[in-house]
Amino acid sequence: MASLFKSTYNTRSLLPESFRFIRSDVPNCIMEKEVQWLIEHNITTVVDLRDDNERERKKCALIDNELFQYHCMPVTGGNAVPKSADDVSKSYIKMVDEQMDLIINTILKSETNVLYFCNAGK
Repeated sequence: MASLFKSTYNTRSLLPESFRFIRSDVPNCIMEKEVQWLIEHNITTVVDLRDDNERERKKCALIDNELFQYHCMPVTGGNAVPKSADDVSKSYIKMVDEQMDLIINTILKSETNVLYFCNAGK
């Protein structure tokens, strides 16, 4: 499956035939026509799951765009990279903490469709 955008590697809809939840790698070089596509599809809530250092290293092009409601909500749990394929699911379980509750509630309660991302879009 290809990315929804030429400017990203891993932008995809979470639900079939719906643009309610879009996950992605960081849209740091998003093109104007892709920004317009987001607006046309009512995807105007943006949730950045990266920490301050990650955001500083690779700035999201949407962060200062007034057409979007931008939330900086870093994932705080499970900061270690899995050592094996068997450890991947365990690393995701470790991510579940109070911050993850806030992130999920922000995404689910959004009045518009949501684009959320980390660095790689996993």
